Amino acid sequence: MNKLFKHPPLWLLLIAYALTLIFSTVSIVFVSIGKMDAFAYPFFALSALLLGYSIYTVVRFRLEIKKGALKILYSNKFTKRYLESFGFRALVGSSISFFISVLFGILNGILGIMGKSVWYGALSFYYIITALIYGSLLLNLKSTSYKIYKRCGYFMAILNTALSAFIAQMIFEDKGFVYGDIMIYVFASYAFYKLTMAIIRLFKTRHHKSPVLSAIALINLTSGMVSVLALQTALLSTFGDGIDNSLFNTLTGSAVSLTAIGISIFMIINGSKKLKLEKTNE
Repeated sequence: MNKLFKHPPLWLLLIAYALTLIFSTVSIVFVSIGKMDAFAYPFFALSALLLGYSIYTVVRFRLEIKKGALKILYSNKFTKRYLESFGFRALVGSSISFFISVLFGILNGILGIMGKSVWYGALSFYYIITALIYGSLLLNLKSTSYKIYKRCGYFMAILNTALSAFIAQMIFEDKGFVYGDIMIYVFASYAFYKLTMAIIRLFKTRHHKSPVLSAIALINLTSGMVSVLALQTALLSTFGDGIDNSLFNTLTGSAVSLTAIGISIFMIINGSKKLKLEKTNE
């Protein structure tokens, strides 16, 4: 029995991972609904035990798992191209960002209509316009001219200036966003994922001379910061009893506004310089 768990076969690994996912999900649900009683304790214990074992197997067999996963991924044309081509990964990532921006724009629009809130309406407007910019970039993905890059800089400057006005009003009126118990976790996951991936892609695009990919990376970064600001206001409204919300919102809101406008100005100036070089080299 000891050898079986030290060197588990594939079927045992699959069962262990499936049970880990099930018990961890149940435990999270229990915590979110406040069910902390004798009935829930066995689920917490099993979840911790299974999670520990799953981590052990991943660490111990990471090379075998990686080799097997790559073999499966390279056997498929789509995933093979995704692994080998940075441009294709950028296309897939940008397409996902486009659809998620549309989804969150619609979601915040619905919340704005239901709650008669100008804040959700402003965030909905931001996501929808950002989605349209993503769409225009995707249609010009193969372009090597900095015209589309500079044009996006102008659009982002207008959009971020309008957003800064809403952020300033939010700070002065000490208001923010409020999400339900489940929605706040969904939005938190999205915000941190978006900002993390935006930073990673920003560094990766430095090695690729593509104005469209550079524009997408900068727009991703700006959008990620806005998502984190919206999340902060929601977290402070939900869990910040006794905390001075206005101070934190002022600090983060000012940082996001100034950085977003700064990125827009950088895109315009950098785009102009690149266009002059293009004309010189013609």
